[in-house]
Formats: sequence, C-alpha cells, structure tokens
Amino acid sequence: MLRVLPSEILTFRQSDNFESYLNLSNLSSAPVTYKIQTTSPEKFRVKPRCGLLQTGESVSINIALKPGEKIADGIGRDKFLVMASPILFNIDPARPMTEFWKQMPPNSDIKEYRLSCAYESTAVPIPYRKGTKSDYSVNQSDYIYLNDTNKNVYSLERQLNYTQILQIVIIILLILLSACFGFLMKKQLDFDPQGQIAAIMKAELQEFSCPLKKKI
Repeated sequence: MLRVLPSEILTFRQSDNFESYLNLSNLSSAPVTYKIQTTSPEKFRVKPRCGLLQTGESVSINIALKPGEKIADGIGRDKFLVMASPILFNIDPARPMTEFWKQMPPNSDIKEYRLSCAYESTAVPIPYRKGTKSDYSVNQSDYIYLNDTNKNVYSLERQLNYTQILQIVIIILLILLSACFGFLMKKQLDFDPQGQIAAIMKAELQEFSCPLKKKI
C-alpha cells in the first residue's frame, strides 16, 4: 500500500539538529490516508501527522527531537507507528484527515508500519536470537541495538584526556626540577670556600692590628 523509507529505523544526528525525515509513497491504485503515532509524543515534533496521498503521490514527514529531549536507551523504547488505509469512496480533499481517522470503523482495512528511533551512531541492527526475550518488533523481526558503543568510546576518550593531562603535569615538574638543579649547581660552582676564609682572616688581622707610632 505504502512505501515507507526508512523502513525500520529513524536515525537522528546532531549535525541535522536531531531531525529525521520519513518518506511515504502511495503504491496502490486508490487514494490512501495515513496517520503517524509515537510512543513518546512529548519528545517529538511531527509535521504533518496525517494526510491524504493520491495514487503515485509522495510526502516527506519531518520528525524532530524537541530541545532538551533525548532518545531513550534500550531496545526500541521510542517507536513510531505509520497507519495507512485506502479510501474507496469520494472524499473532500479539504476535509481534515484527523476527523476521518476519528470516524473510521474498527474493522477498517488498516496497514501498519513500525519503526524505532536511534541516534545515527547506534543504529546498527543485528539479528535477535530466538528464545530470548524482547519487547521490540519491526516487520516481524527482532533486533538488538549496540547502544553501548558510544559509552565505551566516551570512556576511552576520558581516559586518554586524563593520560595526556598527567603527562603534561609530569613534564612541567621535570622542567622545574631541572631548573632548580641547574641553579644549585651554579651556586655550588661559584662558591669558593678558601677564598672566603682568606678574606675573613685578612679582615680580622686588619681589625686587630695596631699601627706603629712614629718616634719623636
């Protein structure tokens, strides 16, 4: 009914102000109305949330992470659901699609497409093994996301920065110690104990010696 791109993961990156785009294309022979829902409406801004697509028509949905919000860690905790339903009767294009979805019967033909959210650096899906527990499903397949990758890199960067700072401190201390050692060596070379002793003795002899009186 619809071609949904991306089909599994909505990625967000800082260079794009944490915005992502969801492209919907009507592949059916009838008009299709769509509606987008999320498990975290307080985190995301979606424009437009619903609409109508004629045969062969496409639309680009802007999905942005609101300022101060973060994508939850874990296995697909923040999700999006795209619902699509064919319209087999004439409908006023100017009519708000929100009203159409509110009045839609429960047994209507609705196709669902599920996507999860992840930061671009952590959106690396790997097959999820059978027999293990998961609360996340995309197109009937389970995935585990490597959410700890960034944490490990950040920890290594902190250790590297600490090591570099420590090396700089050690180099500064070695320079100070070398300067002090050089100063002491210079003072030691300039010190002449024999000359100082001779100067002191000469001064004492001059102080205690009496001048001879001339005879009249």
